[in-house]
Amino acid sequence: MIENLKTSPNGLTSDEAEQRLKLYEKNIIEEGKKKSILSLFMEQFKNVMVLVLIAAAIISIFLGEVADAAIIIAVLIINTVFGVA
Repeated sequence: MIENLKTSPNGLTSDEAEQRLKLYEKNIIEEGKKKSILSLFMEQFKNVMVLVLIAAAIISIFLGEVADAAIIIAVLIINTVFGVA
């Protein structure tokens, strides 16, 4: 492996490092565009299980089980907050 990199266990000499820096440039990872809080929030609802829970909350409301719907919605809110954080 070291032979492929044309180096030694002691590392590169200053001259070799300078030449490689000119040839390959700096090894810097560019940061991508940061997502907004709103887009992070909306991404949480792409999960199938979250959609099932939303459907369950809606069905619970129609069946008059408001307490169950409130618990499901609370779980969804907590999940979304943790997901965004």
